[in-house]
Amino acid sequence: MPIYAAVRAGALKSISSGRSGIRSAEQHAKRLDPVARKRHVRESDPIAWSKAETGPLDYEAAFKAHKRATGAGERKGADLGMEFKVVVSPEWLAETGDPHDASNPRVKQLVAEAKAWAESWGGADSVWGLRYDTDERGSGVVDVFMSPVREQRHKSGKAKKVISCRKAKEELLASERAIDPDLKTSGAAMQSSWSRWCQKRLDPRLERGKAKTETGAVHENADLYARIAEKKAADLARREKRLGQASRFVQAFASGDVTKVGPRPEDPEKLTFWRKNSLPDERKAELSADWRTVPQPLRDGLHAISAERARAEAARKEAESVAEQTKKAISEGVQAFWKREITGARQDAAKEWHLAYDPRLPSPRRSALASIIEPVKALIAPMLCSLAAYLGQSRVNISEYAAAQRDDDLDIGWDNGLGM
Repeated sequence: MPIYAAVRAGALKSISSGRSGIRSAEQHAKRLDPVARKRHVRESDPIAWSKAETGPLDYEAAFKAHKRATGAGERKGADLGMEFKVVVSPEWLAETGDPHDASNPRVKQLVAEAKAWAESWGGADSVWGLRYDTDERGSGVVDVFMSPVREQRHKSGKAKKVISCRKAKEELLASERAIDPDLKTSGAAMQSSWSRWCQKRLDPRLERGKAKTETGAVHENADLYARIAEKKAADLARREKRLGQASRFVQAFASGDVTKVGPRPEDPEKLTFWRKNSLPDERKAELSADWRTVPQPLRDGLHAISAERARAEAARKEAESVAEQTKKAISEGVQAFWKREITGARQDAAKEWHLAYDPRLPSPRRSALASIIEPVKALIAPMLCSLAAYLGQSRVNISEYAAAQRDDDLDIGWDNGLGM
């Protein structure tokens, strides 16, 4: 991401508390005006300095002290000074700490270099006040107050010191045009001068702020940006709230409080939801409110899941029904085998099973038995064959055992030989 250095300059036209007045700037610095109070978001003192002995934010006293120290007078109708917004991207400051922290080394460096840069073309000791606010949302801006002093010569040859912002700006423009002849205004000259100063003294990555003619941007005051930021924050909060409510609805769907999502019976084009009837009224109202926040794509997804659930439930019930019918058929088949209603089973060359029914079985009974057993004869027939084989073997064993017992009965242990 590019990082920039930029300057915005304004004129201080009077001592008054009106627009472009020094007292007005002082009231703002002391957070006495509505605009400043509105921008104030945290309790944090600024980095501030001025020539006033009474305090770093006493700008009227600082300006008067500056005049006394330099011996400069005011020119009729001329500006009393300039106020600069000397700026670098907050991202650059954030590389070494919080841009709102007065102990951040880059914040300290920025404040020092802003003053040094202004006096590099305004003149030594031309700055009489500066401030870096740390209590606002924004950061990376140094307010610099400067009244350049130049000599004014009369026709008589006498010279006197006067405050001359115009002369200082003309000198800066001439100096910068020696580097870039295309520069047309003192404002553009300040941009070029400050960006080059930053690249040499702060960081070579800092780029010159782009001109309005290039970007088409229109400067808006900080209040507008604050309102935009507040609106975005409010929009984000509302969105997060809606997402939270939608998330709660999905959790309710997963837990079973919401049983399904599907088309409305009275309006199939729209989706609605069903919930447990046993839920408390408060919970029902909460789910209704959460449902209103669920976006359409998510509703469609829940509907698809509900439909899949219904299909799975139908398949489960069908499987249970088939299992129950199979269990019943096997039981019925085994009983019929024991009763000799089914006399056997065989498999033909095509591996097809056939059941043999007792020919004496009444037709209604045979039909009823066949309706139960024939659909699952592939399961029953092998069982009946195994059972028949087992019973046949058992009958042989019993017969052999019985025959052996008869032979033993003939031998009662007597010896009828000659030795008796």
